[in-house]
Amino acid sequence: DDSSKSNTQQIPNVTNATASETSNTSIKPSATNDNPEQLCLRRAILMYFLCVYFLLFMDRSIIPALMEQIKDYYNINDSKAGLLGSVFVLGLLNFSLVAAILSKTFHPMSVIFLG
Repeated sequence: DDSSKSNTQQIPNVTNATASETSNTSIKPSATNDNPEQLCLRRAILMYFLCVYFLLFMDRSIIPALMEQIKDYYNINDSKAGLLGSVFVLGLLNFSLVAAILSKTFHPMSVIFLG
């Protein structure tokens, strides 16, 4: 009788959850259970990190923002100004990698101190 069986695989019977079953479980945000002091602290920490994030990326945008003044002051053309911006970004990238490797090897505060 093995020859009469088909070669198809049996698919297990999986029932999908209906809408009424999934509506019973609700996800509540954790912020609704917190007291106002915790919310204020969370917002202060968020604002702190947003300001730090802004300051970290401000140095990367200082060259493009001041490019016209740099070109006028040093009397350079557009191609040299583009080269200046590229060298600045590549130097920042390379020294960031070096600083990351050094901070893994040595204590991060000593790397910042040497700086």
